[in-house]
Amino acid sequence: MYHRTLRFAPLLVLLLVPALQSCGVAAGAAAGTAAGLAYSDRGAETNVTASTATVAKATNDVLRDMNIGITSTEHDRDDDRIEIKGKQGDRDVNVNIDGDRDSGSTHVEVTVKKNVVDYDRDRAAQILSQIMRRL
Repeated sequence: MYHRTLRFAPLLVLLLVPALQSCGVAAGAAAGTAAGLAYSDRGAETNVTASTATVAKATNDVLRDMNIGITSTEHDRDDDRIEIKGKQGDRDVNVNIDGDRDSGSTHVEVTVKKNVVDYDRDRAAQILSQIMRRL
């Protein structure tokens, strides 16, 4: 009985994925939710165990590889924060890197702004997923 159930598990997944895509669940899972990536109101975010400098280097490399032009980088050394802004076509990309010296973790949030009120959370998740792979 156990083996019969496992045999149909891949089929069940194939049938459920299209249904879940409409509500964004499959997209979140595919983008790395299992690895700690989560959607925020405007983008995607995660906590990593890497320094802000390491995350910033990975971010710069990813943005370059994804043909996103970096327009500015701001450092706040007192609060261990780095903000990297970029642009790709009509999209504004913003990566906030916020280190926590006490815990040794770093919070990373990526937003991709399409216009004044709309954000591309899926593209933000793609960028963040690539950053996480570099760490």
